[in-house]
Amino acid sequence: SIGCMLTSAAVVSSAHDVEITPKTVFDKRRNSWASDDVNYLAGDSFTCTLHWAIGSQNLDDKRMALLYDALEKGYPVIIRVHGSNHQYPGSSKFTSSQHYMALIDYKDGKIFVGNSYSSSGYGLSGWYDKNVVLTSVRELNICVPSQSVIDKYK
Repeated sequence: SIGCMLTSAAVVSSAHDVEITPKTVFDKRRNSWASDDVNYLAGDSFTCTLHWAIGSQNLDDKRMALLYDALEKGYPVIIRVHGSNHQYPGSSKFTSSQHYMALIDYKDGKIFVGNSYSSSGYGLSGWYDKNVVLTSVRELNICVPSQSVIDKYK
């Protein structure tokens, strides 16, 4: 039921560190996790900070600026979007229910999405227009690498 969150955490952890699979994340945290805590799943190489959670409106300009700034600095972002069967305005093309995805890069109005699954059939990993990706975002987690990862890639 939270495979997309596990996969997003694995994508973020693999972005600058050793390859980590969703199974690795699950096995490491399986006995003691909170099922709705992205930061807990991110592991030792990243800290993911929740900057916004469910509201009745889409991301405001301040949070959009935070998101773009993070991606431009090379910090992955994990978002949760809602699809057509939720009461919130707008509907993500990536899901019909709710779904977590890792955002890896931003360039020329497009965002590179690390998407493990699409119940809507819209699309998996790749470059998408920012307006498509950021429709019906209900949670925004900005992930910053640990100092050991930063030192490794200086």
